[in-house]
Amino acid sequence: MLWIQSEKIKTALRNKQFNQARSLARAALRSADNKLAHWTDLAGVHVVAGELEQAEQALSQAIKRFNLPTLYSFRAYVRHAGKQFDSALADLRQAERGAPEDVSIQNNLAAALMDRGHNQEAVVYLEKVLSKDPNHADALSNLSAIYGKLKNYPEAIELTRRWLKLQPDNAQAYLMLLDQLRSAGLLMQFQQAFDGDKLKSAFERAQRFHTFHALNYADDPAWHLQLARREASTFAVYGVARSAGGKPGDKAKNKKLRIGYWSCNFHAHAMVQLVAEAFELHDRTQFEIYILSYNPPKPSPERERIMRAADRFLDFHDVDDKTAIEQIAQLDLDILVDLMGYTAHSRMAVSFARPAPIVVNWLGYPSTLGTRKIDYIIGDPVVTPPGCEAFYDERIARLPCYWPNDSTLPVAKPLSRAEYGLPEDAVVLAAFNATHKISPTMFDIWMRVLKRHPQACLWIFAESEAVFRNLAAEAELRGVQASRLVHAGRQGKPEHFARHLVVDLAIDCFPYGSHTTGSDALRVGCPLLALKGKSFPARVSATLLEAAGLPELVTDSFQAYEDKLNEIVQSAPLRQQLRQRLKNVGQSLLFDTPAFVAGLERAYRDMWERYVTQ
Repeated sequence: MLWIQSEKIKTALRNKQFNQARSLARAALRSADNKLAHWTDLAGVHVVAGELEQAEQALSQAIKRFNLPTLYSFRAYVRHAGKQFDSALADLRQAERGAPEDVSIQNNLAAALMDRGHNQEAVVYLEKVLSKDPNHADALSNLSAIYGKLKNYPEAIELTRRWLKLQPDNAQAYLMLLDQLRSAGLLMQFQQAFDGDKLKSAFERAQRFHTFHALNYADDPAWHLQLARREASTFAVYGVARSAGGKPGDKAKNKKLRIGYWSCNFHAHAMVQLVAEAFELHDRTQFEIYILSYNPPKPSPERERIMRAADRFLDFHDVDDKTAIEQIAQLDLDILVDLMGYTAHSRMAVSFARPAPIVVNWLGYPSTLGTRKIDYIIGDPVVTPPGCEAFYDERIARLPCYWPNDSTLPVAKPLSRAEYGLPEDAVVLAAFNATHKISPTMFDIWMRVLKRHPQACLWIFAESEAVFRNLAAEAELRGVQASRLVHAGRQGKPEHFARHLVVDLAIDCFPYGSHTTGSDALRVGCPLLALKGKSFPARVSATLLEAAGLPELVTDSFQAYEDKLNEIVQSAPLRQQLRQRLKNVGQSLLFDTPAFVAGLERAYRDMWERYVTQ
């Protein structure tokens, strides 16, 4: 358990007896404060209890007394957990200077470099570790993760398999392999490795959490809640001396509300495409909008637009969690909206500290966060239907449609089908979701439809030519010529919107269905075939279609989805009718941004009224 040596303390912590563990560690330290293990035991107790500030203080005192490389490494761990990334990296460099041959320190230094995006320097350290110890499991894991980020899936998968060979029961390694195989489009290999019971056991045992990835594997909201609660329990606990609500008039029912939006995606990111116009349209007589950003401040038109849309734009990218909480609390926000949830680069310790009286989960993470520290999740009657409340620890605030859009985004002029590499006379099915969303079950359905209808082709997104070749090979294994698949690569948004104009039908994935991808198709009048499940991420495409006015394209089983897909491919009149139904989609609920903003603001008012009257 971390670096704790005392068996009594370990037992207390396993039983979640934190007060007893603290007492034991402090008593030992009082009896002999010159013993290194007593200092590290105390620091370890504070870490397990989520008390990072106290852990850092204990280690800093130990460093003054003993000045050992391992202590710098331990403090780096604590600082990293508190999002003090630069300080953690500095500690690890100091540790390396003191112990230049220590492979554990070199591996930890590589991990810290990865977190700062310095992947090439991290690779150098990891290769150095593996040259000394080819079976260093953590180095194999970290190097595999880097290659996964770089989309070098052959190298990533080979390293993960080496790791699994060393540790066959390692939950982290198993989950990483599944994710890499899906992302690489190696569906047959994924099926060979996949076992539902083993998957759930791995998620429950993994030391690093993958709650977001779990949404991609099972349409099971009860399981999603269970995993979210486990992840929520791991975050550092920070107290906050909030001034909001403490001054006369602050809890006035009709006051002008201060809304803070917290995210690291205020740059050239799909989220900006969704929320920018909504931020601009907030009623400034009733709401004051604070944008709280923590992504590195790289200039982009999207970032500049978000900055203009804010009454106040604040940059927290180099601010640790504790300081960020204190600074946000001083803003006297009324509502803090977390736009990240358990996604990459989230900083949930900040939201969980509740630096505003009301904290809301919206848009970034399509499920519960598994804690009462978040007051609300924003949903709608489709994604969060009546009766689903047992799967959410937040109170559900339902809008007519929870999904925002920007009605002002430009659409480029489309190319011809020939210029896209598509057959002129084919029925073009578009699968533009990320490859990791494509399950073997859905791919099997698509291939059966292609076999049944030789006039159809599949225009499928793949991050690289290598991934596309894997998907084409998967088609061949299912009896479909590789030439029936056409590669769709990454494009700019205007061009991406435009290519839907030559598509007959966009097709959904499951259980993590189309979100922005589905909205993109409907924006330009391209029909979308959806499969609706039980969990939030399996219902988003359904709410998009309901709001766009095409509920008949929402199916509720694999068989119904396949039957409807066959029907649409077979019938040119039906395809034409569906296109006609979407002719005025810009006037639909899905793209009526002023109406969306009005609904969102009513929800904020309702939250505030409930808060001031409770």
